[in-house]
Amino acid sequence: MNGPAFPCQVERFRTVVASRLGLQFDDAKTAWLADLLRRRLDVNGQPAEPYLARLHAEASRAELGAIAQELTVAETYFFRNIDQFHALREHVVPERVQACGGHRGLRILSAGCASGEEPYSIAMMLYDLPHDRSRELSIRAVDLNPAMVEKARQARYTSWALRDTPPAMQQRWFRPDGREFVLDDKIRSAVKFEERNLNDDDAELWQPGAYDLILCRNVLMYFTPSRAQAAVARIARALAPGGYLFLGHAETLRGL
Repeated sequence: MNGPAFPCQVERFRTVVASRLGLQFDDAKTAWLADLLRRRLDVNGQPAEPYLARLHAEASRAELGAIAQELTVAETYFFRNIDQFHALREHVVPERVQACGGHRGLRILSAGCASGEEPYSIAMMLYDLPHDRSRELSIRAVDLNPAMVEKARQARYTSWALRDTPPAMQQRWFRPDGREFVLDDKIRSAVKFEERNLNDDDAELWQPGAYDLILCRNVLMYFTPSRAQAAVARIARALAPGGYLFLGHAETLRGL
C-alpha cells in the first residue's frame, strides 16, 4: 500500500484540497483525510510525494472529481427550503420577466446542484406559471462530483427525495418504476447539467451579467474564507443588474 508516511503529507493533501477545490477541513478531519489520501494513492499506484506534486500542478478533472465525490455532502431533496421557491415564483420571476422586457428568457444557474433536485424543482414550479414562461427559461446546473451529475441526468429518485414535493406535482411529473420514480422528459430537457469546479475562475461559466438568478445553497459554507470571497466576487459579476442570489439558510455573506 502506498500510504502516507508522515503527517506532513496529510497536511499537504489538505492544503491542495483547499487550493484546487476550495474546501476547508479542520484538524478534527485529519484522520479522515489521511484515509482518503491512502485510498487515492492505492488507486493511482503512486507514492505520496509524486501524487501530491501532480495534484497540486495539473490534476485531471477525473481525479479532482473522485476526491470531491468523497469530500462533498450530496444529501438534498425536491423543494428543499420551500419558502425560497415561493419567493422565486412570487417575486423573482415576475420582476426579472419585467426587467427583461421580453427581449430574452430567464437565465438561472444552480451552482452545486448535487443530484439535480434543486434545478428540477425550479423547472417544475415554473412550468406551472401562467403563459408557460418555461419556454423562455434556461436552467444551467453544475457540480464537481461526476457521480452526482450522472445521477441528475438519469433523473431517477426514491420516495425520500420526493418527501416535500406537493402530491399534485408528484402525480404530474413523476412515474413510478419499481421502487424509484422517474422524472418526466419535459422537465429533464429543461435543465442542462455540467461538471464544473466552482473554485475555478471559469470565464465561460461566470460571464458578466449572465444570470437572473444564481442558487448557491450550502456550498460557500464548506469553502475556505479566501475561496468563498473569490466565489462571491464571481457570482456578483455574473448576476445581471437586479439579479438574485439564493444561499442556504445556514449561510451568510458576512465577511465576504
